[in-house]
Amino acid sequence: MLKDTEFYIFSFKNKTFNSLIRIKKVPDTMEYQTTGSYSFYHKDVEFSTDEITTLMCNDYLRIHDNEYAILLCADDINPLIDLYGTKAVVEFFVSMQKECTEFNFKNKTQLLNFIKNGLLIMEAINYPIKKDGAAPTIKTKDDKEDSTKLPPISEIVNRINSRVINQEEAVKKAALALYRNYTLANTDYSLSERITLKENVLISGPSGCGKTEITRQLAKEFNIPVFATDISQFTGSGWKGNDLIELLRGLYLASGGDMKLAQRGILVLDEIDKIAYDKDSASSSQHNTFEVQNGLLKIIEGGLFDIRPTTASQFDTSLVTVIGCGAFNGAGRGDDCPSADHNYFDENDYIEYGFKPEFINRFKTFITINNLSFNDKKRYLLESELSLLKLKIADYNRRGIAFNIVEGGLDGLANEIVKASADSEAGIRGIDRITAKMFDEIDYQLFDSTKAPEAIYVYEKTVQNPKLIKVITKK
Repeated sequence: MLKDTEFYIFSFKNKTFNSLIRIKKVPDTMEYQTTGSYSFYHKDVEFSTDEITTLMCNDYLRIHDNEYAILLCADDINPLIDLYGTKAVVEFFVSMQKECTEFNFKNKTQLLNFIKNGLLIMEAINYPIKKDGAAPTIKTKDDKEDSTKLPPISEIVNRINSRVINQEEAVKKAALALYRNYTLANTDYSLSERITLKENVLISGPSGCGKTEITRQLAKEFNIPVFATDISQFTGSGWKGNDLIELLRGLYLASGGDMKLAQRGILVLDEIDKIAYDKDSASSSQHNTFEVQNGLLKIIEGGLFDIRPTTASQFDTSLVTVIGCGAFNGAGRGDDCPSADHNYFDENDYIEYGFKPEFINRFKTFITINNLSFNDKKRYLLESELSLLKLKIADYNRRGIAFNIVEGGLDGLANEIVKASADSEAGIRGIDRITAKMFDEIDYQLFDSTKAPEAIYVYEKTVQNPKLIKVITKK
C-alpha cells in the first residue's frame, strides 16, 4: 500500500483523455474523498472503493476493453503541478485531444514521462523573450527577411554560456549548426541540396553536465520548438514499443500545430547511446537497436513523413536539426571501447561503440561535453542564471524576506553544496537535488508560520542538516 495521502487518477476512454481526479485519504480510515475533478465527455466520473484499492496496489486499472485508469501519487505529480499548475496539465491533455492524439499507456511510468515531456514542450513554446535581446524567429522562404536579420552568433553564444558552465566550445559548435540550418531555411534549395547541407549534431559526455540544457537554450534563443525524448523507449518496425513517427508528432505539437515552424525545429534524441549495438550481448533486443537506427536514418537525413491522425500534412524533416545526446561511458563494452573521459569522440569511436556507419554519417557536428570540476559546479551555483540557489534567494528578496548566511557566506554555502553532491553521478542535477532539499525545509517553515516572515538565517552545516535554520517573523 502506498504511503502518500493524496493521489491523482487519470482515466482514459476510447483512447482519449477522460478525466483527472484528485483524491485524498481520510485519516484513520480506509476511505478516500474527492478533492478535485476535471472531466471531459462524461460528467461526474467516480471510482468505487474497490477500484481505488486496485489502483493503490497496481497503479493501473482496466475498467472495460476501451477504458482504463492510471494512478499517480503526490510525489509523482505535485512537483510538476508546483512548477506548471494543474491547469497546464489539463490544458496539455486538451490540446492532445484537439489533435486527435490516441493514448494507450500501459503503466504509470509511460504516463508520467509523457506528461513531463509535454509540459517541457509547453514551457519551451511559452518562453518569454528578453527585452535586451529579442530571439530571432525562423522565417520561411516566402518571407522577405533573410538571415542577415540574425544577431551576431557571439551574442547568442555568450547568453547561453551565462547559463551553461564550462561548455564554451560545445555551445559554439551547436550554435553554428543552428545558424547554418537557419540559412538553409531562408534559401531556395532543393530537397536533395538541403539533405546534403543540413547539419545534425551528436553530443557525448557525462550525465548532468549540460547536453540537454544546451539544446533547450538554443531553442529558446531561436524561438523555435524543441521536442526531447528518451530514444531508448522506441523500437524498429515490427517490434513492440513506441513508433518512431511519434517523434515527429511530438515536434509538431511542440510547435503549437504550426507545420512550417515544426519543420525548422529541434529534435533531441536523448540517451542515444542506448540504441548502440552491443556485440557482447547479441540478444533479440540488441538486434532491435539496429532496427531503430535504420528507422531513424530517413528522419535524421531528411524526408517526407505521414503523421496522421495528428495532421493530414506531410512532415518534411530536411530542415529539422536533429541532436543526439548520450553519456557513451563505455559501460559493458570492453577495455578497447572509447570513453567520453578521453576528451574526444569522433566518427570511428561511435562506429566502434555500436552504430552503423550510415547512421553516424547522417551527423556532421560531433561534440564532447566537458566533465565538471569542483570549481565548475561551484561556478554554476554562484554565476549561472539557471542556478536554483540564486533563483531561490532572489525569490525571497522579491517577497521582502532577507536571506542571511551565517559563517562563510554564499561562497561557503556553495562549497558545502558541491561537497554534499560529490558522490552523485548526476552532475548539475545532483547539485540541484541537494539545494532543493535544503530549501524544502526552509519553505516548510515559512508556510507553517502564522506571521509574515522577515528574515531567514542558514549556516554552512544547513546543507547536511536542513533543519538547522532560523526564520524571523515580523512582530
